[in-house]
Amino acid sequence: MSGIQKIITVALLLMSCAFVYASIDNNSTTKKEKARDVVTIESLQNEIEQLRADNKSLETNSDALEKSVAEEMAELNTLRGEVTTLRKQVQTFQNDLKVLGTEKGNLETQRDNWKKQAEDLDNTLFQRNAQITGLQKEVNQKITEVNDAKQGRKDAENALKNEKTDHATTKEKHKNEIAKKNETIKGLERKLSGQDTVGLDLKVTCSVLSVSRGAEFTLVSLNKGKADRLEVGVKFIVYNQAEEYKGTIEIVSVKEDTSIAKIIDEVEGKRISANDLATVKNW
Repeated sequence: MSGIQKIITVALLLMSCAFVYASIDNNSTTKKEKARDVVTIESLQNEIEQLRADNKSLETNSDALEKSVAEEMAELNTLRGEVTTLRKQVQTFQNDLKVLGTEKGNLETQRDNWKKQAEDLDNTLFQRNAQITGLQKEVNQKITEVNDAKQGRKDAENALKNEKTDHATTKEKHKNEIAKKNETIKGLERKLSGQDTVGLDLKVTCSVLSVSRGAEFTLVSLNKGKADRLEVGVKFIVYNQAEEYKGTIEIVSVKEDTSIAKIIDEVEGKRISANDLATVKNW
């Protein structure tokens, strides 16, 4: 029951009491009836007082209730504000989530693009390496061809040089052989005419002690000298221990037990050396 309804109820009761009291004054004729009416009036007054007390209590409760309702409303409004704030935060979070989702998609797209670029770079690098390898092979081939050409030219030059050297050596050899034969012929002619008798009656065999080869001529040291009747101009034929002919030498210096000779002729590929044997040439 609201406060206004309670007030209306109290007013009606008061009006009822006044009506009863008026009725008592006009209609009651006996004391007994008046006493009864007084009791009734007192009862009504008590009831009115009780109603007034109840009304005051109700007013107090109503104020407390209104205060409580006001507090509840204030709390509700506070909660509504918090809910609104939370909704705004949720909306903000959702917006942020959308933005993050968009950024994630962009990052994934960028990552895929970078991955593809990396793959393209790998493929390009592989192709470049293959091209470099091919070019390197071509360069190596060209270098080999150039080196071969240089070597071929060098070989040809060496062959020509060797051929010239061989030709000069052969020419010199033939010249020496001709000179040797001419010398032999002249020596025989001198011996036949009695002009040269050096070494004709010698039967000497000696050993080669050492050989000294110079730029102009080669000298041979022998282990025989004046004691064995050797003299300048005596010629020896030289051979090895296997009795293979190696050349001809001529005495140019004689000491008591040794002598020095120069090489007149030497077989190609069979050079005179120490420990070879030499025998006087008697023609």
